[in-house]
Amino acid sequence: MFRSRYIQDVGYWEWVSTTSRNGLDAIIWVLCIAIVVAVVVAVL
Repeated sequence: MFRSRYIQDVGYWEWVSTTSRNGLDAIIWVLCIAIVVAVVVAVL
């Protein structure tokens, strides 16, 4: 139980560090998606 929980925490922090490293890319992707959604909504 504790062991699997520990592995999950390690994986979570690994994911957090990877996400923060790629934070700029993520922000750009979110902006692109938001623009596409806004255009689609405006057209509809």
